Amino acid sequence: MTALMMDLLRLFKKLQKDCHKSLTTLCDIEAAKACAVASLSLMEFSPFRGGKENQNTDTDAVGDTERRQVHNSLVTSHLNLTSVRIEIVRSAKEYLSQRLDKDQDDIVKGLQMFLDATTTQQMIDATRARVTGLFGTDCITQYCDEIIGHFVSGKLPAPDTTTGKLFHMLKISVPGTIFCQVGRSFPVTNTSQYWS
Repeated sequence: MTALMMDLLRLFKKLQKDCHKSLTTLCDIEAAKACAVASLSLMEFSPFRGGKENQNTDTDAVGDTERRQVHNSLVTSHLNLTSVRIEIVRSAKEYLSQRLDKDQDDIVKGLQMFLDATTTQQMIDATRARVTGLFGTDCITQYCDEIIGHFVSGKLPAPDTTTGKLFHMLKISVPGTIFCQVGRSFPVTNTSQYWS
């Protein structure tokens, strides 16, 4: 059990480091969380490959299926260690699965579509609803002109990673333009509020 907890803590430590890097976006957090949940899925019924629990399988093979013989004043029944192990891993997996609220899925998907746009039409389609919500329908034409200008000048599509793309877009945007305001409306965050 100690080896299992060491593997779980290593996984959460890696997740915390990934989420607390500077200039982290919600897309980066979602990707790190998905990676951690996938790792937990692998750990559900067998030790994590290369982890402490896997290294100790030869010495603890008998202990995984035996029942506890030492009584505890807080536990009244004997527990199968394999069942306890599975419950610990499933609880950790469920905890991570619930960390980002479902109401933020739209923000993450919108940001990802905005960043992945490689043509003028994709960029406009990805952000039309956001522009309308922020500025009204009167500003769509001006926004489309700004997008076309960025693509014609070669400033878009943005190169690099997700975070790099967002900061490239913020860098090329002219303050006060609708394109600038749309780029700034996507959250770049210190993630401590999501992992408390």
